[in-house]
Amino acid sequence: MAVKHKKEMVARLQDILGLKNRLQARVVFDAVIDVIKEQIDKYNECWIKGFGKFHIIERKAREIWNPHAKKKIIQPMTRVLKFKPAREYKRELNR
Repeated sequence: MAVKHKKEMVARLQDILGLKNRLQARVVFDAVIDVIKEQIDKYNECWIKGFGKFHIIERKAREIWNPHAKKKIIQPMTRVLKFKPAREYKRELNR
């Protein structure tokens, strides 16, 4: 069964950890997500051994064509979050 929503992930976490209620599982889940966000904000990356690396890349500002206005516009520089799976995880996926 694929877990698609936070609610489902929290329920699965509750089952795995054997917690008494969903509130405890939600607190754990939110704490993990907050730690990942803090690491990305502070270091522009977060490496989780055996799972993968979240990292920020910066896309340069560039000139693009707007077909509706029929003119060139400048798209500003953007920061994008990327994920690169760990080698071990890739092997596990391809078994």
